[in-house]
Amino acid sequence: MSVTVKIPLSELQPGMIVVRFDKSGVTYPYYGRPFPDKKLCQYLERNGIEYAFVRHDRAPSRGDLPQTEGAEKEYPRKYLKSIAEEAPTDRLPTINEIQASVTLHSKAKEVTTQLLTDARLGKMVDSTAVKTIVSELVEQCIASPEAFVNISRLKDYDQYTFTHSVNVSVLSIAIGRRLGSSVQELNSLGFAGLLHDVGKMKVPEGILNKPGKLTDAEFEIMKGHPSLGYDYLREERGISQEILFAVKYHHEKADGSGYPSGLTDKEIPRFAKIIAIADVYDAITSERVYHKGMVPSDALKLIFSWSGKHFNESLVKFFINIMGIYPVGTLVLLDTNELAIILEPHKDEPMRPNILIVSNTNMEPAPPHFFDLTKRNVASGAPYKSIISSLDPRDFSIDTNRLIEQYIKG
Repeated sequence: MSVTVKIPLSELQPGMIVVRFDKSGVTYPYYGRPFPDKKLCQYLERNGIEYAFVRHDRAPSRGDLPQTEGAEKEYPRKYLKSIAEEAPTDRLPTINEIQASVTLHSKAKEVTTQLLTDARLGKMVDSTAVKTIVSELVEQCIASPEAFVNISRLKDYDQYTFTHSVNVSVLSIAIGRRLGSSVQELNSLGFAGLLHDVGKMKVPEGILNKPGKLTDAEFEIMKGHPSLGYDYLREERGISQEILFAVKYHHEKADGSGYPSGLTDKEIPRFAKIIAIADVYDAITSERVYHKGMVPSDALKLIFSWSGKHFNESLVKFFINIMGIYPVGTLVLLDTNELAIILEPHKDEPMRPNILIVSNTNMEPAPPHFFDLTKRNVASGAPYKSIISSLDPRDFSIDTNRLIEQYIKG
């Protein structure tokens, strides 16, 4: 169980896990990791930071906590000291956390399926249902950030539209958390991500589900979906302008070549910039009738190549930092000629994640077994195994998701 505590910046100590600050938009590369050095407080103060929100993964005793309502509270100094002393140096997700995230992803897909189906039938969006499931996603992201982002690897060929909407919401929330956004902002961002493509429900199904390339005329109709989504949602009371603009402008590009309004980077709303990255990443890593999904590492390279052209440069860097050089589920070739699947990243050594080795040295299938690539020979200091390159699992008839799930379930 995790709790979030609000503390004055002066009380921030090395080892505390910073979730966010009271002011967003400040460059800080250590969210979700132990606060490294007290000297950083001077930089934060100069940028107008007064309070830090700190995560603690151990449920404190009742006597330590103030008996007031609310998710974020101010705690006594005695409790703050325990956070600094007991904060983990590198926390990896537990099997239970991964399973909980997978279950939540499935639940979110069911809710989204109903929401988008209702939109297709002309019914108004059930904003209460959206807020409820997005709130659960945000809670899971804050409680288990390491497990949360990895559920975006779950794909569904037959229900792409619904699964894609959930994954965009998940990835957008993860980016927002990395930026230090408030819980309220994360809920709005997740809401926008979940319904970013609701306008497609107003596009003729013959165009939406066409297996081949769209004609120029059909593409012009498809390009209308952000504005259709905006018009549909603004009829629902209580949906903020921030959410509406994210839906309308998530296909704008930093260089002004996007649609519907040709906005440039400085003009595109922040939520729209975030959702744009999540949207494209999940789309290009998904299998479609007319599109072969890219392996995650190649997709990240492509996203990076579009930095400053299609996407905001700073947000791309944050996104790649979240996903890791080798995202979970990537198939790789080791220097031992074994095939392996990326299971968990190492924050300090991103090139040496935890893996599942799934073949012998002749690349023949073998029972999956866990291996930590940071392990080294004590005498020489040389690593026992290293990654040579990422591979396309389809070339080896390997279902990486299935093997990971089998390992998780034991």
